[in-house]
Amino acid sequence: MKRSYLILSLFLFFLSCKFFETEAPKEESKPVNTKPTLTQPVTVSLKAVVIFSVGNSKVNGKKIQRGDSLDISQKILVEPKSFLDIEVVEGETTSIIRVKGKAIFHMSAEKLGEAIRMKPSISLGTALFNIKKFKKQVSYNVVTPTLMVGVRGTQFQVMVTDDGSSLLKLTEGEVTSSMRLDTIDSLRDKNVIRDSDIINEMTKSVETEIVLKPGEETDVTRKEVDAFLKKSGLDELIKDPNIKKNIEANIYNPQSKEDLRKSLDSFQDKLKEKNLDMAKSFVETDKEVKSILQTQVDKQKKVLETEFKELGGINEEFIQAGNNEAIKKAINDNINENSSKFMKRMEAVVGKKAETIMIKGGKKLKGILRKSGEDYIITTVDGDVLVPASDFEGAIFK
Repeated sequence: MKRSYLILSLFLFFLSCKFFETEAPKEESKPVNTKPTLTQPVTVSLKAVVIFSVGNSKVNGKKIQRGDSLDISQKILVEPKSFLDIEVVEGETTSIIRVKGKAIFHMSAEKLGEAIRMKPSISLGTALFNIKKFKKQVSYNVVTPTLMVGVRGTQFQVMVTDDGSSLLKLTEGEVTSSMRLDTIDSLRDKNVIRDSDIINEMTKSVETEIVLKPGEETDVTRKEVDAFLKKSGLDELIKDPNIKKNIEANIYNPQSKEDLRKSLDSFQDKLKEKNLDMAKSFVETDKEVKSILQTQVDKQKKVLETEFKELGGINEEFIQAGNNEAIKKAINDNINENSSKFMKRMEAVVGKKAETIMIKGGKKLKGILRKSGEDYIITTVDGDVLVPASDFEGAIFK
């Protein structure tokens, strides 16, 4: 139990030193400025186009089609046995992302001065990231319920299970990985405390990074994150009603700062009453987190590398310019040039081999066949085709 509150001790110490320093006396004639003095980030609207799709995916209840321009900040729902390839462009940074169902995905971006922060988020399912171009001023951080991934121009896959447990696999480049304490992040994302030094310091005090090299993987389970929060005492801290109330208040208001300090002092007194040891070093915490995040060899690296070859994308200048005709042509050209690769991927995701379908009038279509009531649907590399039962003449499996 003595190891339980290592982070909390130093976290509270840092807060008292850093955030509640004595301010220089102000002239009585000048009113106290209670408005934020920090520059707030500006939301960036990302340009995103669907360059390939199989099955059913929706955004705001609307089915997503190949060639659609997406508002990628909205939650994208990908159903089982379905996937989407999305090309995202922001200035000189281009990424092709494949989201495989069952999945929930969205992506946001913010600008602060010259710096841009891009934040893809996957809360369920699988996403492959191929970062083709990377501008120096851009930070690219992928978020799952239990993992944070810092990207440095690379190819990697993230898999998230129903309870938020996450697996990261790297095939090319380099990424940093750290355990994500989502309960703390949820506070940081709320309105005025969004860029709060207080919440940022809390997060930094418990997050340790490791670096992954090509061919390595790491995972963090929901059970490990919950156990860590409980052991460190942070779960108790953020649930404390007085502390939560004052953290969520306007931290730029001097009175709110004072109220928060009193709440933290009161919390420390509670710990002392329980005779908790508050002198443990951060070094031991780093070791503990690193033991959770230890890297392993990805035994399926070659399989993943093959899939990444499918994520070449189209000319990003067309997307940047919003040239719909050029985008449509480029998408079709890309599919025609790589039709056999896409067909194999469709077979793998859907779990069924393609067939040659014989249609009335001598027409043939190659695709994955399924029934739809009395009729048939053929999933081809060019999309779904509905074939009435009266026109269906048979299938040849090769």
